[in-house]
Amino acid sequence: MDEKINGRTEADYVFEKTYVCPVCGTTFKALRARTGRMKLLGTDPDMRPIYQSIDVIKYDCVACENCGYAAMAKGFDEISDTQIKIIRKEIASKFKGLKHASRVYTYDEALIRTKLALANSMVKHGKLSDSAYICLKIAWLYRGKRNELIAPGEERTRQLSKLEKEYMNKALAGFKEASTKEMFPIAGMDEWTFDFLLAELSRECNYIEDAKKLVSHLIVSKNVPERIKDKARELRDSIMEKEAEA
Repeated sequence: MDEKINGRTEADYVFEKTYVCPVCGTTFKALRARTGRMKLLGTDPDMRPIYQSIDVIKYDCVACENCGYAAMAKGFDEISDTQIKIIRKEIASKFKGLKHASRVYTYDEALIRTKLALANSMVKHGKLSDSAYICLKIAWLYRGKRNELIAPGEERTRQLSKLEKEYMNKALAGFKEASTKEMFPIAGMDEWTFDFLLAELSRECNYIEDAKKLVSHLIVSKNVPERIKDKARELRDSIMEKEAEA
């Protein structure tokens, strides 16, 4: 959807950036969001950013349309010679090509690219937290697609919600494993931000006791920033309200 808000559409916040694929050497263009021009309206409880007129998550991954190598834009060139060989064997040799989009990405186009990034991350044995974060972004894309539906049918809404939760569970499992094997910052997050995200994902995935333990730890710990404590208290109150209604 390219709805006009305040005279601007999604296309006004997007530009084509040129990349050179480190796997196959192809020069190609990918759509990126103009971060300096966008207005942040807020965030969902699990830290999904909400901008006016554009869902920036659609533009977070870059994919080579020739060989299928894909990654988060920030780390697109961060790949070793060994990983390049693996990608050529496991991804590029089987890739059928990707249609170029020159104006905006639909949610389906963004999902294809982001799932490609997940496949690449797993095949090249990237960090567990990287794969988990990509799973979270896929969940956010399904949420965005569901929110974009006009007069959604009950079955379609249920399907998208199910897919969102599926990838949210994968993100939660990946982050939990990463916390036992990686040093902070993890996925760019400090320990307290990371623990709050785990608490929120645990709540959304219906692991309520896990969420309550994490929230309690954040509230009583002395070194936790006050802004995180406030979020933790809000999450605790939300959980308590749900339990009282049950």
